[in-house]
Amino acid sequence: MDPTQQPDDLTGHIDVDGWFGGSGGHGDVRMGTWNRETQPTKIAVKLLRARGDGLQKPARFAKRLRREIKVWKQLKHENIVPLLGTVMCYSAHSEPGPSIPVMGMVSPWFENGSLLQVISDSGKHLTVLNRLQMLGDVAAGLSYLHSKGIIHGDLTGANVLIDDAGRACLVDFGLSFIKAEFEGTSYWSSMMGGAIRWRAPELLPPLAGDETDFKPNLTSACDIYSYGSVMLHVMSDKIPYYNIGHDLSVFVQILQGHRPQRPHSPLLSDAYWEFITWCWDLTPTSRPSAETVKMSLVDFIGE
Repeated sequence: MDPTQQPDDLTGHIDVDGWFGGSGGHGDVRMGTWNRETQPTKIAVKLLRARGDGLQKPARFAKRLRREIKVWKQLKHENIVPLLGTVMCYSAHSEPGPSIPVMGMVSPWFENGSLLQVISDSGKHLTVLNRLQMLGDVAAGLSYLHSKGIIHGDLTGANVLIDDAGRACLVDFGLSFIKAEFEGTSYWSSMMGGAIRWRAPELLPPLAGDETDFKPNLTSACDIYSYGSVMLHVMSDKIPYYNIGHDLSVFVQILQGHRPQRPHSPLLSDAYWEFITWCWDLTPTSRPSAETVKMSLVDFIGE
């Protein structure tokens, strides 16, 4: 990595306070304090769990992680969570055996939590305009990523954080592939646990196939499908397939061509529902681009 493009090494300047909510889908999240010269700053540290090949080939794991960190460091947009630097520490979760140091990714702490949390905790207080503005933020961040040739790959309400001004910011782009590569699991396996409800159907293996050999073709259109699912959740307070409890049952429904039901919500107008179903078009190339999504949200907000 070009030294001029390396994120700041904050090791020795970060005090880790504890765990936040246990662990996330791609690793562990710790909250801490960055002891800056000006004033202490509350931060979050994301640690990918080292398992499988990550333990057997730590140098390769670190190299792969640094590649993703380099990409993140170069991103500058108001709707992308910024990378403040890195820190060497230990993950709380690993396979039995000696602990190995892990490079943590340091980002600002978002007191409001994720979009998923905001909808769950404060949904009844959000106006239609509040919701559309957050969706506009998500669309702007996604359009920016796509303009840089970056596919998020895991867009859900859990990977959108809300700052103090109520602005939505994207995080955790690309981490699902590092996780799958070094845990000896498939991209499909990383969807179990809820994320499958937001994923494009072309990313799922056939029912009769061997999922361990399945190689999904991730495209920007996959992110658009996920965006439609995020919009459904934001405009109805219902997650996709809210009426189905188990992920495996959701998987079967998706492969049978069934899309999420339209929830009964006074906020979910016909125009919004029509736009969501456009994002869910079964032909990926027929879905709108991220830029089109962004401009459509500008129009919705202006109505």
